[in-house]
Amino acid sequence: MASAQVAMPTASGGRAARLFDTNLKYFGPARLEKLKESELLELRLMMRAACGLPPDEEVVTADSAGDKKKVVDELMDLKAKRGEGAAAALAAVQQVASQKQEASDDDEEEPPIPIFDLPPGISIIAFNIRKLRNMTSGTPAMWQQLMAEMATHDVVMLTEVPASEKLYQDRVVWFERTLNILSRTPTDDAPWTHVASEPSNVVSSALSDDDKPGDTDTGVCKAKINDQGRGNKEIHVCFVKKPVEIKKSWTWKVAQKEEKCQVLDWAPLTVALDVGFIRSMPAHTMILTMVHMPPYGRRRQRDAQLKAMLSSYAERSRDIYGFTMTEQGAKDSRTKERAVHVIAGDFNTYPGDTEREHPDGPEVQVYGLKSAGFAQPLIGLKSATSAGRNCYDNFLVDIESWDHFEKLDKDGSADVKHAVLPLSMPRTQGLKGISDHFPIRFEIRDRVLVS
Repeated sequence: MASAQVAMPTASGGRAARLFDTNLKYFGPARLEKLKESELLELRLMMRAACGLPPDEEVVTADSAGDKKKVVDELMDLKAKRGEGAAAALAAVQQVASQKQEASDDDEEEPPIPIFDLPPGISIIAFNIRKLRNMTSGTPAMWQQLMAEMATHDVVMLTEVPASEKLYQDRVVWFERTLNILSRTPTDDAPWTHVASEPSNVVSSALSDDDKPGDTDTGVCKAKINDQGRGNKEIHVCFVKKPVEIKKSWTWKVAQKEEKCQVLDWAPLTVALDVGFIRSMPAHTMILTMVHMPPYGRRRQRDAQLKAMLSSYAERSRDIYGFTMTEQGAKDSRTKERAVHVIAGDFNTYPGDTEREHPDGPEVQVYGLKSAGFAQPLIGLKSATSAGRNCYDNFLVDIESWDHFEKLDKDGSADVKHAVLPLSMPRTQGLKGISDHFPIRFEIRDRVLVS
């Protein structure tokens, strides 16, 4: 994650992580005392997080015999605590996966050959995960099922994730580690990696009745970006599983076209993914952008920002990302390639909305999808994507790529699917679920062709 504001730690794949995954199985005080100081402290950090305890309650060292014994004693207590309450249920996801991994690593047994051969493809999940609260009371069983489902996909995009370093370690790193455990194979120890956007919050100011959205000059935009903004900062996080690879990433703070610009709340994350291994792709790169637009209560800012994003997208893609939206654009540039372009996430509106400028006039698109080069949203207007029964979450695909996918789907060369995965909401009064939004899915997968 590229950010000068928060130094985000990354998950370790070392000995401490393996011990954490098994909840210190076969390790007592004597064996723990033989670990290196760095391994003990890393293990303590992960164990405290799993038990819902702050990792930075006090400065701890293990550079002397007395300090090391204190840390070891605490680890033994934490080992016991992980067998209690919500933390135990969360740990069960990793424990079961670790046991499966241990069984698959047995030298005396060959790993089973999968009965079904999954052709190359990419399955993308977009999910407003509402702070990624993985320790909320009453939700551990839900998290077990959710993580098992998430691990079956190739890209998982999360929005509305807290940006603090502590919560990043407790939640984002936990999420990736769990995906890796559930997806691990004998030949691939860590199939999942991730990248996150720079932390951001609400930076746009309220518009007066005389303001014209998008008419903010460049100087004002820069001043607003440098401002601290309002509310807790959040990040977007993109997890990808091999063979999909992240080539590069950007945080989109300002939508700018010519001399006009519009600052963006909860600055979107854009990633360039290597998808060249998929025959059905019309390009070797997918430019994937995840958004979390302002809510209905700030709909004027929401509409201004979405319109500015779409109208400036082609120019930004060409100048910043280095890819065009069409084959003709690539030919005209002579130096750039085209890419598949996808914008996904929580739009807090239906991005394909239409309106009539006059009662007897034709319907026109509110946000200008077609003029921006994007096809109609994949999730239809009548499909609810949230607990409030609104169609707020969606996928947008560039017109040229979508025409290509539809043609392949029609002639049987590829499977093209999109769906909403409705979450079961708790029936107990006062108990909250994982999120008030549903995950949505978009998948393109090659089919086995006739000879």
